[in-house]
Amino acid sequence: MVLPVCRALEEALISLVPSTVPPPPVDEVDALLQADEIGCFHLKHGFSCELDPSKQDWVKQLLQPSWRPDDTGPLHPDSCCCFQDITHLGESTAWCVSHYDFCKVPSATVGAVGFSCTDLSKNNPNSSSKVDSLGQDDGTGSTYKTFWGMISWVEQCRPSAVILENVDAIADESKDTGQSNLDTVVAELSCRGYEVQPVLVDCQEYGLPQRRKRVYFLGIRAADPIYDFCRCGMRDSFQVFVSMMQRCKLDPCNLQDVLLVDGSALLERAKASATTECKTAARDKTWTQLHMSFYRDHKLQWGRLPPCSFASSLWWSAVPRREQDIYHATEQLCRRSKRPLPICQDGSQNIFRAPTSGRHMCSDAQEIIISPCVLPGSNFFLFNKTQQRYITGEEKMVLQGWPTRHELYADLVARTDDKVLHSLAGNAFSSTVAMAMVFSWLASMPFARDHSQAKTTDHDVTAALGALKRLNGASDCSTNRDA
Repeated sequence: MVLPVCRALEEALISLVPSTVPPPPVDEVDALLQADEIGCFHLKHGFSCELDPSKQDWVKQLLQPSWRPDDTGPLHPDSCCCFQDITHLGESTAWCVSHYDFCKVPSATVGAVGFSCTDLSKNNPNSSSKVDSLGQDDGTGSTYKTFWGMISWVEQCRPSAVILENVDAIADESKDTGQSNLDTVVAELSCRGYEVQPVLVDCQEYGLPQRRKRVYFLGIRAADPIYDFCRCGMRDSFQVFVSMMQRCKLDPCNLQDVLLVDGSALLERAKASATTECKTAARDKTWTQLHMSFYRDHKLQWGRLPPCSFASSLWWSAVPRREQDIYHATEQLCRRSKRPLPICQDGSQNIFRAPTSGRHMCSDAQEIIISPCVLPGSNFFLFNKTQQRYITGEEKMVLQGWPTRHELYADLVARTDDKVLHSLAGNAFSSTVAMAMVFSWLASMPFARDHSQAKTTDHDVTAALGALKRLNGASDCSTNRDA
């Protein structure tokens, strides 16, 4: 049975794409589900888990908008929990920073977890030695610890479905064993009663102007009474799920459409922060030899390049010398080959791999600009003729599909330090992909009739998929809010 979620899909997915149209909060998407008479399903936040104190403050302000980081007391007793350490979620209680107490660890119908990618990311020079590291009982590394913390919660609370996310390198196979960390994720969930469907997605195919490949996993607890696989088998249901994920794809907007305009308060705040604190990295002490090698390979003369056209920018003094050299070399290589400059470049990585903005071919053959992958430590410098500056943390949040410009979140963003926003964006799920995962799960699984009375017709399926093609004319969102 495929649930008729066409209107909720249209409102949730389309309006999360960065644009001038404010997107609906999660509780309004829930109202749309109810309006489509899927009365047994409600989108409701159950709990969070975050180790970083600055991100804990962000979560707590989402849970209780009146709370402020300088408040010394806990959140309201009815507020959702924000647990501190995922490695303790397999226990009956865990420390909760929302209530400053040990609270009961709840279950959930759907658990959405992004465990650490530190030991898997290709940006980590030691990541090659971590292939198949999840299956090694060494107990070290943040990826290993957060993964097994997630597994302990799944084993204890047995959610009906789990949605996991990590970098695409999780699928890399070990040369010695032929196994990958992806194999370990599937195996560990399988031995706990879950059937697992991994999908490789790129958020530029889901409405966001960013190049970001990630592996998502949908785990279904086969014995959960919410499902009735006698009517439709697991294999067929997963085929529908994969098909729905494919059909949920949306063309992205242009990177330049999400940039703040000169004079905006958020941009002025980021500029003030950048000019007083020069961004540095530990590897700055040894970067010169690597850069000299790059210059030799590309037949550039070290120290003899023409003046950089960005040097007059008010932001240039805040750019570390190592990054200045990367951007300078990029400009000279583009001049020599008579190619236009990219819109932006990530100078946080070494000069041989510093990624630039790219181009995406839309379904209507229109070519638009997309950013490199947003990472916690990435520094995107804009080469625009009118704007030569760093992309702000708030702009990166928008690149991840966060509704930071919605009136419900504008105050929270305004009082959050830009460095915190950079970190939040780098570690976040891409919201449109996460929403597509949730709705594709709803639309593909054979829910037991005791749990869903929705009647499905071919028209429902056609309408649900066709709605994703209509980027304009979305109906007004419900204003009824419960949370």
